[in-house]
Amino acid sequence: MLRLRLFVALLIAISLLVGCAPKATPTPVSTLVPTLAPTLAPTAAPTVPALATTKMTYEQALQLVRTKFPANRYMTNEFLPKEPVTGPTISGYTQVRKIKVGMPWIMNDEEAPFYNALALGYYIEEGLEVELVPGGAGIDHLKTLGGKVVDFAVVASGGGIPRAVVSITPNDVVAIGTLLKGWPYSFFTIKPELQDRKLTPSDLEGRTVAVQSPTAGGDLYLLIMLDRYGIPRNKVSVISAGSDLSVLFANKADFYSAWVNNQPRQAEENGYKWNAIRYREWINDQYADVLVARRETLQSSEGQDMTRRFLRATYRGLRYLLEHPEESADISVKYVTGVGGKLTKEQALWRFKTQADLITGSGGLMSMDPLTWDQLVSTFVQYETLQLPK
Repeated sequence: MLRLRLFVALLIAISLLVGCAPKATPTPVSTLVPTLAPTLAPTAAPTVPALATTKMTYEQALQLVRTKFPANRYMTNEFLPKEPVTGPTISGYTQVRKIKVGMPWIMNDEEAPFYNALALGYYIEEGLEVELVPGGAGIDHLKTLGGKVVDFAVVASGGGIPRAVVSITPNDVVAIGTLLKGWPYSFFTIKPELQDRKLTPSDLEGRTVAVQSPTAGGDLYLLIMLDRYGIPRNKVSVISAGSDLSVLFANKADFYSAWVNNQPRQAEENGYKWNAIRYREWINDQYADVLVARRETLQSSEGQDMTRRFLRATYRGLRYLLEHPEESADISVKYVTGVGGKLTKEQALWRFKTQADLITGSGGLMSMDPLTWDQLVSTFVQYETLQLPK
């Protein structure tokens, strides 16, 4: 009996020690995923905890995606220009072709590479007369692309492309390049106690997070982050705030979901320091401002030639942005104010500096890695926001 009592006492002591152990500091996914060249086949996915809220693990979803819906079904780097890109295509053209390009939002400095290509004559050198068609609330240029209203579309977040391809009413489109090789999505904060240090997902616990568009999946990524790092969902309050940062300024929210190259600029303009938990560092990445074409465009020699010319000119506009930010800022201000928008040179330069590392990334400008797409779609499949084709 004495031995039994001692054994029970030992078990109780061990359980108390375990319960008092501090939580482990999360490790960013970016340190777990190997950097792969775009030409290499996808390898093992990062090891992550199984999620209690899903029917399958991330690893199981990734295996299904690689089998049933690999990235080469909806993306290609085939039409991107090869370095050195020093001027227009070698072959000439007999007549100027008019094309329309659907923009991801209303005209602002996010579209600077296109303004450069227009102002510097890169498109006309390729025999293209390009009209930039604004986006905005209620405008889905993936749909206008499928309906042949525009010839190319620029999609803000690439995740909409595979979803469109496998939707109930499929839109047969293909990603042909990307302006941002890293996703700017983040949860940013102006709280003084959360500045000047590396934030982790655990910093969300006990906080209020304002999301812009929960009906469009704006809070899906938050839930994924909480689940991945073992943070109970009921430990984080979520409110809908639209695009209004007043919830932060009025101390009604601790974090706000936003691209790091967008709303944080407004915070700085109002005198606040900011810090952010960048989604791509902790879960997986996603391409942004992705250029998209109809598959039928890429199946004819004429369409392929047009696509190569369009991408070459846009590529030059993007590279000019990196090499000449001051001049690019002047071009953006002139274009945006010319169409009724508001933009200062300082604002444009802030964006260009903030997003520079997102443009360059690994591999050549505008190129995409199939692994990045597969990892993204696997998360969608795991959370049942994308149904794989039969």
